Amino acid sequence: MSGIGTPAPAPAPVVESRAKEIRVAAIDADVKATEKLKAILAGGASGAEGAAKDLDAVNAAGLGLLAKTSPKMAADIQSGRRVLYRIYLLDFLVEDGDHVELSVDGVSFGDTTLKGAGTSFLIPLAPGTPARLKLLATADGGGGVTVGFVSSLGEARTQIMQVGDFDQWQAVVQ
Repeated sequence: MSGIGTPAPAPAPVVESRAKEIRVAAIDADVKATEKLKAILAGGASGAEGAAKDLDAVNAAGLGLLAKTSPKMAADIQSGRRVLYRIYLLDFLVEDGDHVELSVDGVSFGDTTLKGAGTSFLIPLAPGTPARLKLLATADGGGGVTVGFVSSLGEARTQIMQVGDFDQWQAVVQ
């Protein structure tokens, strides 16, 4: 048959991929750290790195320098539109020296070594607005970089990454 008069096959349905999500709850909010960061940001970027050590998170120095790196995010924190939420990053297979760099809405919070027990991060989130998280694999202890995110609502895991690979997520406040 020549195919004349034969209906064209129906197009395949478009399936939108659902973004990988990390969910946090009100219990993950660190109001005390948010207030400390507001005070640090109000004092400007000079001396903020030293003062940020009180924030009790591996990315404290990066949070202290927000005024210099992202004036909009700093303003959102100072106005209360963003609050710091505590999450933990961990090596979900073997603690073997994997490293990642975490960025939130384009602001890098530096490189960290992943531990099996988890490492505390404070991330600025605006309730009602998903934040874009990016994890960049910067060092592999062996067998690939394996990252888990943990909040009070559970754990989410990345695929096994090689150095230079990155994984993108959304952080959502429930």
